[in-house]
Amino acid sequence: FLCPKEGNVFELGVLGWLWVGVAVFAASIVRGIAGFGFSLIVTVLVTHVLPPATVIPAVLLWEISASIGHLPFVYKQVAWRPLAWLTLGMLFGTPLGVWVLAHLDAKPMCLLINGLVVFFALMLLRGKKPSHAPGPVATSLIGVLCGAVAPELWAVGLAVLFALLFCFVRSRTD
Repeated sequence: FLCPKEGNVFELGVLGWLWVGVAVFAASIVRGIAGFGFSLIVTVLVTHVLPPATVIPAVLLWEISASIGHLPFVYKQVAWRPLAWLTLGMLFGTPLGVWVLAHLDAKPMCLLINGLVVFFALMLLRGKKPSHAPGPVATSLIGVLCGAVAPELWAVGLAVLFALLFCFVRSRTD
């Protein structure tokens, strides 16, 4: 049940399909309430019954189709200059992440995915707050980090949030 090496949706039994359905339903509720988190929840939960290389492309398509409709409403709120620097960095980091996803066995990949989620969550629980915005070079380096992590986790927002909070913030008690 945990991190199968091989398999596809056609080989899932009733319990496997039930698990996927509950995971997608729970992730949809969270996204509906919070506005984010679908990809992270589905990736972490569904990789228990399907290999990450099968789950992550499907989650990517789901996330893009669910998010594209929001673009007209948030277009004016986007910080385009930092986004350009972030994207530039991701162009360099993403090939590394795709290579890792394609070449790492499913069990270590599941451990990596779940480990990254726990690590990011613990960093966010440390009680940090922004002290300043990173410059172009730092934003590009965050993009490289996020590009390398995104294919495994497919939760770029969490990686960006982590990098911004962990690398460029001071503690609330400072």
